[in-house]
Amino acid sequence: MTDDTRDLDTSKNGPDDVARATGAVRATDADRTRTADWLAWAAGTGQLTLDEADERLARAYAARTLDELAPLTTDLQPRPQPAAPPAQHPGLRDRLHGLELAGSPHAVIPVAILALFLILPILTHGAMWFPWPLIVVGMIAGKAHHRHHHAPGPHRRRNH
Repeated sequence: MTDDTRDLDTSKNGPDDVARATGAVRATDADRTRTADWLAWAAGTGQLTLDEADERLARAYAARTLDELAPLTTDLQPRPQPAAPPAQHPGLRDRLHGLELAGSPHAVIPVAILALFLILPILTHGAMWFPWPLIVVGMIAGKAHHRHHHAPGPHRRRNH
């Protein structure tokens, strides 16, 4: 028995070993799609003419084995690897996200208003002369102004 026939002897090797020995490993849809994407990229960069790309794409989608796909890309330049995403530096919002005050970060606003109600009488020696309704009006106006500038849809320059 020669070395080649020993490799093909199915009694000693599993079905995967036989397929690899004969070059008949079946191509998956992912393999065909990956090859087609590479061919489309090569045509887009000018490595292939449109006729060559069409012919190779047809062969790629008709391929049954990996050996049929390999020659379609051997004369092409390797595709560049996608750039790694930029490193994310945690901002203030990310750092505050872990701090949950009373179950929600929005609980800070009522606590701040309550503190204002408690501190102002102390600072003014008990005289409640501060115009409290202006705080409510200011908060409503601020929210409306925020909605005006952060409306969904295309951003356009707004004149005031």
